[in-house]
Amino acid sequence: MPLEVLAYGFTAIANDAGDTASWAAVVRNPNPAWAARIAQLKIDFYDADGAFIAGEEPLLNLLPGQTGAVAGQAFGAGRTATMQVVLPEEAHPFVASSETGVLRLDDVETQTRDGACVTTGTLVSTFTTPQTFVPLAAVYRNAGGAIVAGASGGVDTVPAGGRAPFEIAEGVPCDGVVETEVYWQVNP
Repeated sequence: MPLEVLAYGFTAIANDAGDTASWAAVVRNPNPAWAARIAQLKIDFYDADGAFIAGEEPLLNLLPGQTGAVAGQAFGAGRTATMQVVLPEEAHPFVASSETGVLRLDDVETQTRDGACVTTGTLVSTFTTPQTFVPLAAVYRNAGGAIVAGASGGVDTVPAGGRAPFEIAEGVPCDGVVETEVYWQVNP
């Protein structure tokens, strides 16, 4: 079964300090036994006339049944009117997986620091092996539940059965953000 895009959104920021769009996309792997490994997504940004103005090609790893996210800043996308998420069409990113561990998120909190969102928390592992270079994505939603921004970060190592603190800070404006979701990835 192919990956499923559950939600996505952005905020365009066109000003003298930068011409960017802060974006996020939430994706689910519906497969009960197959992991998505290094699935390359295409995130495209278009202006009001429908012209392509910027793009990102993030990689995503999802365990069987896992929901995850990619997020970041697209430079040159400050005039974005619409965003499109394109999933890989080929099946080659899927590999058999019997992984049973998870990372739990504890004490997730988003605060404003110098006008920008900063998200902190702790990853708690049930994996029997250390997880290294764990990508994280913060998805920021407004009062209506729409995704209005995103940021990426990571943790160097989460010990087997252990804990690791994290901080995600990319300079994303916090205006209108009322809810934060954090998603993790590991190599299946």
